[in-house]
Amino acid sequence: EECLTKMGDLTVELLQEAFKEELEETDDPNTSATRNIMIVDPTDSGSSIHILMEMKLIDPETTHVEYYGSFSDDDSETAKAEFVSRVKHRIETGQTVVIVNS
Repeated sequence: EECLTKMGDLTVELLQEAFKEELEETDDPNTSATRNIMIVDPTDSGSSIHILMEMKLIDPETTHVEYYGSFSDDDSETAKAEFVSRVKHRIETGQTVVIVNS
């Protein structure tokens, strides 16, 4: 049990470090190792987003959640292009984006 607690603490520390990292002006965002963070939430509720916000790892005021569904309307080329455009815009302006496969 103590080992699991230490692993959980380490995970939180690593996430805190990763979310705080910023590119230097001389860094190339296309080759930077700190470009993206991926967290896979196996639940259907999206609980990891709420946990990250409650732990203040991501700011609910500046974090944008984009939902991508598997409905037939979401699979059209127009819907895909609009989704990618929204995500790219958020990333280009330095905003935090959470993508949820709904």
